[in-house]
Amino acid sequence: MRRILLLAATGGALIAAPAHAATVSITLDDSLAVTPVGTTTAGVQLYKAPFASAVVLRGTVRDDNNDIPPAGTIVHLGTITHANEATKPLADVVTLADGSFSRTFVPAHSFTIVADVARPTDPVITGLSAADAIPLVLGIGPNVELTTKLVQRGQPYRIKGIVDIPGARNAGTMLLKRKSPGSKKFVTIAAQRTRSNGTFAFAVVHRKAGTYRYQIIFRPKDTAVWLRSTLKLTVKFSRK
Repeated sequence: MRRILLLAATGGALIAAPAHAATVSITLDDSLAVTPVGTTTAGVQLYKAPFASAVVLRGTVRDDNNDIPPAGTIVHLGTITHANEATKPLADVVTLADGSFSRTFVPAHSFTIVADVARPTDPVITGLSAADAIPLVLGIGPNVELTTKLVQRGQPYRIKGIVDIPGARNAGTMLLKRKSPGSKKFVTIAAQRTRSNGTFAFAVVHRKAGTYRYQIIFRPKDTAVWLRSTLKLTVKFSRK
């Protein structure tokens, strides 16, 4: 299972706002691609999704009096990948009559999403000050797929697959862990980088009959950019 890793940048994304400031709330649609994985003590929502999946961001804006601002209020969406990093523009959207807004996009990697309204260059809206916004964190993991045959004759047994992210060869390392018959824990038996096209292949030999359990793990170099991903495989070996 993939594990979400909260970016250190989120702490810096919380901006102290004046009393009675406008509020903007953001959330991601819960779908087959996006999975909510909890909330931090600071109220930051955590999500995870596989690479190349479209996600839907929704939000609402309220003015200083907790009323709905005029339709067309500009909301600036930005992203932060690493701590102390400047915010990068994601998109500018506008509110509807009920104060809501939405944006569909395909994330290129993990990041914190922040929202802001009422910048100095925006049209002046009475009763709307700088937003008091809580960001959210979206963790993106690679699509790791096995292409190995489930039934193979003879030795060695070949475990093959592909990691679907840009530059997979330089983005991390593939680990192969095995729990042999009678063992109580997994042991790392091999590590390698993928090929330039993201494919990988391990060849393993089974010394005795029984059930062997494997974990095929993508370990990213930069955990702020990609999530760790794990696949499981069970191999039953018998001598004939």
